[in-house]
Amino acid sequence: MPACTTDLMRDLKIGELDLGFLGSLVYAGLLAGSVVAGLTFNKLPTKVIITAAGIGNTISLFIFPLTENYIILCITRFFTGLFQEFF
Repeated sequence: MPACTTDLMRDLKIGELDLGFLGSLVYAGLLAGSVVAGLTFNKLPTKVIITAAGIGNTISLFIFPLTENYIILCITRFFTGLFQEFF
């Protein structure tokens, strides 16, 4: 994301604080995912978890560049981090 920060700020008309929050949401997703990942791997087959996480991550990463809505961007960044926890 650092390579496109000025473009994001200009296109979305957001400030540095909102941009920093957007960047930190990946780590919030990783933190949330770490809480449930261990339990999930104990309950479900690994192949199912990896497949679902791959599909979820793909969808999240696909939506991010296609929207200009700040809330949707925040949600997709959070889920990108959440799904990365399972890899």
